[in-house]
Formats: sequence, C-alpha cells, structure tokens
Amino acid sequence: MNQYDLYRASSAMRKISKGNEYYEDKLRIVSNERSVRLCSTDCDSHAETVFSYAAPMFDVTVSHRMFVKAMRCKKSDSNSVDMYEYGDVLRINPGKLLVELPIIKQPKSPKPFEHYPDGKEFSPPSTLINVLNFSLSSACTDETRSHICSVLFDSNCMVSTDGNRIHIQSSVIPIEKKLLIPFNKLSAVSSLMYGATKTNVCAQDESITFKIAKPNCEHFILCKEINAKYPPYEQAVPKDYIVKAIVESDILRMALNDKQLKGPATCLQINEYGIKIGTSHDTKESVSTILSSVKYGSGLSTGIDKRYLLEAISGYRGLVEIYANCELDPIRLELDTDRTAIIMPMRL
Repeated sequence: MNQYDLYRASSAMRKISKGNEYYEDKLRIVSNERSVRLCSTDCDSHAETVFSYAAPMFDVTVSHRMFVKAMRCKKSDSNSVDMYEYGDVLRINPGKLLVELPIIKQPKSPKPFEHYPDGKEFSPPSTLINVLNFSLSSACTDETRSHICSVLFDSNCMVSTDGNRIHIQSSVIPIEKKLLIPFNKLSAVSSLMYGATKTNVCAQDESITFKIAKPNCEHFILCKEINAKYPPYEQAVPKDYIVKAIVESDILRMALNDKQLKGPATCLQINEYGIKIGTSHDTKESVSTILSSVKYGSGLSTGIDKRYLLEAISGYRGLVEIYANCELDPIRLELDTDRTAIIMPMRL
C-alpha cells in the first residue's frame, strides 16, 4: 500500500471527524483481498476511504491520531507500507520501521456506509474546487464563533464571512433548504478533491454527501449541518454607489503585490485618471497607478486590507468591477456575474 496516500487520506479524515467535543479518536480499518477501507466518524460527519489494494484480511479499530503519526514515519525507497493484525496489535511497516498500534476492543466502530446517495456529478471537479476555495478563503477559522466558522449553502448561492469581508457566489450544488456546513470539514473535502477524476455531490435535508473518485481510491464524506443562525449578511451588502471602476484582474493583482507596499493596510483611490494604490490618503505616497475605466463618479479614497482584495481575485482572470460609496462604507467587487466580494474599510 502507498504510504503517502494512506497518510493524506487518514489526516484529512481526522480533520473532518475532529470538529467537536463528541469526537472519538477511533479509526476502523477493514481489509480483505480486494480493498482496504478506512472509516471515521463523529456526531456531525462520517468519512470513509476505500483503497484498491490487496492485503491480509482483518477488521480492527485503532487510535486515529496514532495511525496518522505512524504514516508520518520515514518512508521507504518504494514508499510502500505493510499492515497486518498480530495478536492485540496492528503492525505497520513504514520503511525499515515497525510500528505497533494497540487494537481497541469491541464494539467495532464506526460502521461503514450502507448507501451512497447520487447527486450532481463534476468531472473533472475543478469547477467545484474553485467554488469551495472562493468561499473558504473568507470563512472564519475561529471555532469559538461556530455560526460564521462555516459556509452557508442557500438555494441559489453560497455565503461565507469572517466579519471583515463577505464572499457571495452562485451555488453549483442543487439544494432545497439552507444548510450551514463547518469550515474544517469543507476544507478537508476540498483538499481531497485534488487529483480526483470526478466528484458526486448530493445535498439532503440535513447534510451534504461527497463521493470523490481517484485512480486508486474513493472517498465518501457525509457532512451534517450545524445548529446555528447565520448573521443577516444581506444587510452588509452595499446597495448604492457613487463610484464605479473597471480594471483587469492581472493589472490589479500586480499593483497590490508591489514591493513598496510593506504592510496589509492599503489606500485605494479612484479619480478621473484611474485607480491609485498607496500606503496613505496622501497622493504623493501612492506607489502604483492603474489605468482603468471609471464609469461613474470620481475623487474617492478609502482604506482596505490588500490581503482580502488579493484573496477575492485569486485564481480569477477577467474584468473586476469596483463599486464604492464613501470611505466609511465597504467596497463591492463583482467578478463575472456569479461572484461578489464585500470588503470592509479600515483606518489608515
């Protein structure tokens, strides 16, 4: 069996199943002559990975944390690992080492999936990866604020925020009711999609199921919604504007990455000549001038965090529409017709 594949799958599964206080540090490994199945669970999720490997027959439950550590041991030249049951321990041979993990006695848990619901298929899943990454880039990572440390799946959009910016985009997943899915689970799901040939996504009443197919394995992840109320994000979306500017994303990205901009605090100035980016409201300290098309208004200057602006246009190629009202109001970015980013102002 490939040690790197086992490590990547088991660590992502632990990230998915470790999201609350009811997490049990258990990993069930079921092996037979055709496949090796890894199973982990908590009250909010269930994750499985099935490898197409031939291995000795055994059905054991071990510590999930210790298994991930064993897979991090120094790899052999062939990057292969052997696993087999030996008495009350599971023996693992990563390279020239021998690791023994105590087997957790009955009852054997978690139970494997019995039914995989069918949903919308993405082949390849690059579109789904881009959609998830756009939402995850602005989601809160502070788990003490569980109501925004998540992504809101609505009937026609996906929303994420950390209090300083909001990302809104058209949903590519068919869904009938609002679901609030934790950030850590979606982040692990997104990482597992890299290298996949296709992904099947099914949204149900209280959960979303992902079935990720790869050349040598399949991942099955069930993410349940959390019981929390999402903040009324619609109230933070500016409706009016007095300035509208249009600029190429590559030009804007190059200006924001200017080495003269030392810190994240950035001044965004829009006038009749274009957009200026600097470190203060003083025009003499502006370090970059972007030739753009100013459609409406001029003479606005506001402070923003350039990291939020860069993350909003990350991976995007095309025209960026910038809407602003005054220096104390958030700015709105329109990327194509299906993505909107709201960035709150900051004091310089």
